[in-house]
Amino acid sequence: MATGGKVASEGDSGATSTRYKVVLDPIHGHIELHPLCVKAIDTPEFQRLRDIKQLGGCYFVYPGAAHNRFEHSTGTCFLAGELARALQQKQKERLIEPKDILCVEIAGLCHDLGHGPFSHLFNQSFIPRVHEKRGLNRKCKHEDASKEMFDHLIKNNDLMDEFRKHRLQERDISFIKELIDGKCGKKHCFILHGQIVANKRNGIDVDKWDYFARDCHGLGIRNNFDNGRLIKFARVIDVGEERQICYKKEEAANLFEMFHTRMHLHRRAYQHRVTKLIEEMITDALVLADGHIEIPGESGSVKMSEALHDMEAYSKLTDCILQQIQISDLCGLEPSQNILKRIQKRELYKFVGEFRPQGEQRIKPLPPVIFQSSTSSCYYLVIHFLQLLSGHQLSPLIIPSSAFSSYYTVISYPQFLSQDQLSPVIIP
Repeated sequence: MATGGKVASEGDSGATSTRYKVVLDPIHGHIELHPLCVKAIDTPEFQRLRDIKQLGGCYFVYPGAAHNRFEHSTGTCFLAGELARALQQKQKERLIEPKDILCVEIAGLCHDLGHGPFSHLFNQSFIPRVHEKRGLNRKCKHEDASKEMFDHLIKNNDLMDEFRKHRLQERDISFIKELIDGKCGKKHCFILHGQIVANKRNGIDVDKWDYFARDCHGLGIRNNFDNGRLIKFARVIDVGEERQICYKKEEAANLFEMFHTRMHLHRRAYQHRVTKLIEEMITDALVLADGHIEIPGESGSVKMSEALHDMEAYSKLTDCILQQIQISDLCGLEPSQNILKRIQKRELYKFVGEFRPQGEQRIKPLPPVIFQSSTSSCYYLVIHFLQLLSGHQLSPLIIPSSAFSSYYTVISYPQFLSQDQLSPVIIP
């Protein structure tokens, strides 16, 4: 990082004259980070994101997919500030205070603190598999872990005084955690803030804007979506009893490109059959090693699967766990080591087939199921399910606002492609 850029002033929620940090980002160019954001970045809890691959097992298929959660988090922080400031400047009424912008930036920065090894693989594959073996039925969301890690980051690095220097109190910490979780409280004005980092209403948020651009850059896939243009034409409009971030009607095609990019990334990378096979093997290796590898925590050593309940231990858990398993001489790790060796030698599990549910049919992805083909006597092993969205789930895209005839509010996914054209998948 290089020093420079604008000076934090009273209007920027800063009581000091510390300069912003300037970072050269491969996606967004030179970006400026608030001094308080830099304080959060310069902690062990945040720095661990350098060792967690953004795309998990995709790196074994796409050599360019080597980017990590660290740069995605700083990019999301930047875009969150850009969108919040754009909305602040364009509205006649004061909907967003300078302090709110800082809260939104910190939420964007810290929204992925709770990711474990290989990102979504940890909480969506490894933890459910362990819970299934133990007969447990618990949900595991990385957003919950992000909120806990955020608290741990502040406490472990004595940052509360730094937050107070920038006029952020305990209630602001709670607000930031609500933004990380995609919640925004009951206050009318706060509903707006909850649509910037993690938009649960329509999925259009700066988190996706950054990882679409960053993933496409790393994967070598074309990205036609222009988030900068969308920010320029964003407004806040009252829609019924709710304030929503809306976009000019001419941006409908740009929004379509956003969802099309999402579908394209899932089809070509996230749900790539070899990616899923390798992630299945990594999951098996982690499950087999769970009872043997222990992580030092706040109250003693814990298993990998229990680290989520001890943020001190969880802060030490990264993709490096695979190397730890491979070089360990602990008894009982041979089965796990053999699987990891197979990945290195490209002796992968075999892909047999896939099953695509029709319409609104929903199937739990665990455990793998054997299905018999209706056209032959062959049996197919289903290792991954693809959920195709039905027509009514995809429409409509936009409705006219009662306040401005030239601005529309996005309420759902775009209905520009037929179901046949959309196959195989758009996955949340």
